[in-house]
Amino acid sequence: MGLMMEKFKHMFKPITLLLFVLPIVAAIGMGSLLEKQQKELVVPIAIVDEDQTNFSRNIIRQMEVQERIVVKETSFDDADTLLSRNEVDSIFVFKKGFQTHIINDERKETIELWTSPSSIASGIIREIVASEVTKLTSSVKAANRVEKLYQQEKGIESEVWDEAFEYTKNQLDPNPLMTINYVREDNIPGTENKDVIFTSYLGVWSFFTMLSCFITSDWVVKERSILFPRMMTTNIGLASYLRQTSGAYILFHVLQAACSLYALRYFQLMEVHFLLFFGVIFFILFTTSISMWIASRMRHLGSYYVVGSLVAFILAIAGGSFFPIGDISPVFEFLSLGLPQKILWATAYPAHTSFSEIGMTVIFSGVCIAFLWKTTNGGLKVR
Repeated sequence: MGLMMEKFKHMFKPITLLLFVLPIVAAIGMGSLLEKQQKELVVPIAIVDEDQTNFSRNIIRQMEVQERIVVKETSFDDADTLLSRNEVDSIFVFKKGFQTHIINDERKETIELWTSPSSIASGIIREIVASEVTKLTSSVKAANRVEKLYQQEKGIESEVWDEAFEYTKNQLDPNPLMTINYVREDNIPGTENKDVIFTSYLGVWSFFTMLSCFITSDWVVKERSILFPRMMTTNIGLASYLRQTSGAYILFHVLQAACSLYALRYFQLMEVHFLLFFGVIFFILFTTSISMWIASRMRHLGSYYVVGSLVAFILAIAGGSFFPIGDISPVFEFLSLGLPQKILWATAYPAHTSFSEIGMTVIFSGVCIAFLWKTTNGGLKVR
């Protein structure tokens, strides 16, 4: 224990202090930048209204009130120019006769969609437009039915169509005709809620902390050929020296994690509670274990820095440090259960994570830590 504290005291040098501060500054600075970009992210689209009727104008107005969409109403030639310059994501063209076809219940291509290979949100916007068209067609069908029933009942024609149409449309906007009693899945025993909240602050912190752990584990490469043979002849012994030195570095990173969580809570950037502190300790143990295992297999310091940085980046991507990995594929989401970032998300937002997910992550990561720790302590051979 005395050796570990001595190692810990001598760690506070300029280079290690930089590694101590870097995750804190990066989490606040880059995390705030990413949060701001996500809030300000909008998708520009161009709309060409060749019909110029109430129906087309109604859909355009509904598109304009969408928070993440910027509508540019223009001619087709100008819209095509904007699309070729990648200034808009896609073009929606309301063709002539759009309103007439809907009223007559004619299934024709009344809206054209033009996209470029770089379009990223055309599918989502198309669903929004389709929902608005569905509201119109449903209102038209309801109005036609009401008018037909009125004529059969009264035997005379009447101007009830407009009134029935407006009434139906008002029922659909903003509320649908059919309502459901929604119950959160995480309130039902035995069910799982997959909607785990992602926070860029914790994600950025996890990457830079992982990178810091890899860099500080270079002592294994530096000391293996010079200091390790000497430690084998002392009363302390090599195994005890390895445990106490690695313990000093773990204590260093745990202290950094505590300062990071305090800073995030102080600036009110995210909610921090005591359970999250256990998550970051688990994360540091995992990262330190794998970094020491890699360092024990490397001969040259430069090669270790390159390999360590690459592995840290790959683990950050696979674990979802930069974006929710489940957005790519459910398979990747399942594979990420064995990575330590999952513990961070689970302890940061326990209400949004199922017990089975936490259990699987603890088991997978715990087995990995035990294996790496045992291999590292038994595999640091003197060369």
